[in-house]
Amino acid sequence: MRRILPNDACPCGSGLKYKKCCGGIRRLNGDEIFNSFIESMDFMTMSIYSYDRGNISESKRIALELRKNLHDTDKSISVLKHLDKKDIYYFSSVRNDKRDTDAYWTGLCDFGVHVKQYTGEYISGGCTPFLGDIKKNADKMAFNDWWNEIVLINCNDIKYSRADLVKYLANKDNGAHVDDKVTENEYKLTRGIGIGMSLTYQGHVIDGTDVIHASIRQIAHEFLYSVFEDEKFKYIKSIVDYVKKWNS
Repeated sequence: MRRILPNDACPCGSGLKYKKCCGGIRRLNGDEIFNSFIESMDFMTMSIYSYDRGNISESKRIALELRKNLHDTDKSISVLKHLDKKDIYYFSSVRNDKRDTDAYWTGLCDFGVHVKQYTGEYISGGCTPFLGDIKKNADKMAFNDWWNEIVLINCNDIKYSRADLVKYLANKDNGAHVDDKVTENEYKLTRGIGIGMSLTYQGHVIDGTDVIHASIRQIAHEFLYSVFEDEKFKYIKSIVDYVKKWNS
């Protein structure tokens, strides 16, 4: 079948040229984009609740929603920019502790083991996002400072920002698509290789393979608290329910 050209008659039978009818560009209005944001928040919070129940791979869906709402390129505009709300202030919950010269540093999650309260028996181990009511201690930052703030440093002193973590997980590693060609750095980061995280407890060897997933979960936590501060967003049910959960 021949491709329809812009000046061809529209196949719908309207009598107009294709470019003036079904092949034309329709711009979404503000209400339609706002509804897309509401839907995105529903997706994000559902993935968050699934992640919190132990489905770690849901962090990829969370990263996708973060990317859609925050990341701009030459070819795509983020939802918040469409809504003229990207210049809100963002909560940063990055820890301020010191980092040893030869050790890794995680700014958005803890690394360790979970044990039974009285017996000390091993339950699980790995990375855990801070969560909680971050308004009590978090700093507020402009978007570019927050998006590009260093939140993870591996044992080889390679530094990662929020933007790095979100884009690595959302863009290439079974997020928006699967890319069979990734950089060595991207491959290692998304699999927690070479971070330098390892410990042994009661014969259990725990590593940091989930560090990017826990960090993405914390970034989403910061994001939801941040948009809740804005008058336009603070009545969206999925956001209200989420913040209420952590404030209770």
